[in-house]
Amino acid sequence: MTCYGFDALPLPEYLDDETLVADGAGRYAVRLTTAPTRRPGANEIDVSGVPRGACVVRVVYPADDAVLAAAKPAVRPLF
Repeated sequence: MTCYGFDALPLPEYLDDETLVADGAGRYAVRLTTAPTRRPGANEIDVSGVPRGACVVRVVYPADDAVLAAAKPAVRPLF
């Protein structure tokens, strides 16, 4: 997961298979924050440099449409 500013450049922080931590149900929740806690396993991306922009979620699986359909990201803004 990588976030981009309006200038189309990626922020220096990102999460991938090595750094994401799943909850007990096998789901991943990622928090975009301007005040990260920096605790291990927090699944946070510091967007303080560009608090408005776009976030890209890329899910890569084998060519199996059923698995890909089941893995669609659900985005829920928290204010």
